[in-house]
Amino acid sequence: MLKNLYHKIKNFHFILLPVFFMLHVNNFYYGLIPGDIMVRHSFAYTALTISVFLFAQFYYRDLVKSCLFSFIALGYFFGFGSVKDFLAESHTLSRLSSYRLMLPLVFIMLLSLLIYLKKSSRSFNRLTTFLFIAISVNLIIELVFLTKNIVNKNDIKNDLGDPELTMVKNFTPCDTCVQPDVYFILFDEFTSSRCLKQYWNYSNDTLINYFRDNHFFVSEKSHSNYSFTTFSLPCTMEMQYLNLPPGYTEAGAIDLARGQYTLFNNAVVNIFEKQGYIFHNYSIFDMKNHPAYNGIYFDKLTDLFISDETLFGRTMRDIGWNLSNPFVRNQRKRDSLAHVETFNIRDPYVKKTLADAKDAVRAQDPAKKDFFYFHFMLPHDPFIYDSMGNPRSFGYMDIKLRYLDQAKYASKILIDLVNYIKANSKNKAVIILQGDHGFKSWPGEENFEEKAFENLNAVYLPDENYTNYYDGVSPVNTFRLLFNHYFHTNYDLLQDKSIQLFFKPDLKKIYGIRQKNS
Repeated sequence: MLKNLYHKIKNFHFILLPVFFMLHVNNFYYGLIPGDIMVRHSFAYTALTISVFLFAQFYYRDLVKSCLFSFIALGYFFGFGSVKDFLAESHTLSRLSSYRLMLPLVFIMLLSLLIYLKKSSRSFNRLTTFLFIAISVNLIIELVFLTKNIVNKNDIKNDLGDPELTMVKNFTPCDTCVQPDVYFILFDEFTSSRCLKQYWNYSNDTLINYFRDNHFFVSEKSHSNYSFTTFSLPCTMEMQYLNLPPGYTEAGAIDLARGQYTLFNNAVVNIFEKQGYIFHNYSIFDMKNHPAYNGIYFDKLTDLFISDETLFGRTMRDIGWNLSNPFVRNQRKRDSLAHVETFNIRDPYVKKTLADAKDAVRAQDPAKKDFFYFHFMLPHDPFIYDSMGNPRSFGYMDIKLRYLDQAKYASKILIDLVNYIKANSKNKAVIILQGDHGFKSWPGEENFEEKAFENLNAVYLPDENYTNYYDGVSPVNTFRLLFNHYFHTNYDLLQDKSIQLFFKPDLKKIYGIRQKNS
């Protein structure tokens, strides 16, 4: 009976390919890929598998040949990324990794296979048996790895902070303390006024005077602790430097995903909640029990963990931008159209972030204690605004000047929102304003990575007691100082330092595509 069952199912070896592929990716990135992304890709690859088989069956009218063609074609599809990486890293075969060679070669091989199987009179019984056994063994291996990951709770190893949440466990709520509402407002890639003066020769007097007139403390010499958003923010919200391997100098896509994982269940939000605060997540990241109101901005990163391994996903990542407006031959015209498309996507997002922030401030219940986190993707690229917030017409203007204009517009949004908060809270709320890092696009300039750390860092305390604040305080100490001030925690302050890291090739590819489209 089992023998008969085996002979019936062995031809359908190709069905196990997408199952093996998804299990392998899940094990490699265990705990980092959200379930909804896994499900979406699983449905897509199931549909692809069925479509390839139906095409082959229509062409061959032969079950064995249809299954064999489906297995090999899907093998090309799911294994393309790994093969391309292998060729690119090989000293002798690197030239073969060119898309000009690989894509035509894949097409020729599949076409040749299609024709060969059609003309062949062989039974292919041994090959079918081999493929079924091979994919079954590999599938069993992946299932063993999955079991080990689940039993050993290996997803916790992705946490670069304190997965045990020691500071949270040791925190004792303070019943007699003053407990103001807290607004943490982050402007992505907002550099310091000091940096604008030094490297742009621009005096940001509007913002400087506003902070002075409204009694903010400003850390003029502030430097972010990391120059990547998904490292900088976990550092701030965990109130500690990330636990990275010794000699760690380059960050890849998987590392940034681990940063997001660390942020998901961070110490700051947990301490606020233990103190009785309600957390309102208007950031660009999901956090435990608090999904981002505006959606996840970096969801593409974990999506690429799956799609980048495939023929379609890798090709679209690397050269897909060539397909943008393919019927427009003039490069400047194509870039202009891409710029308009980018504006139409980003502008509503920025406007909605500001509108949602004001709605949240207006709806705040004075009888409750609230911690708000607003995250503006400004003045971060793409640089689509002029200094007044109007759409910037496309042009090859110097990137530093485009950034400066967008920083001016970001300053206007900042002042508008802070005025709104102060008016609604009657100056009784804590307001923290920060850039997660500084301007990072310094083409051809020396020490550009060092400049990338200089960031906006200002805080308003209702009692205006800034005794323990000092010029040069960095984001890692932001909430240590705040909790010491209001909740009497007596946390030691950490050394303020910036840790210089670089992009690995996979991140250069991902961010290179994004910048080209901007």
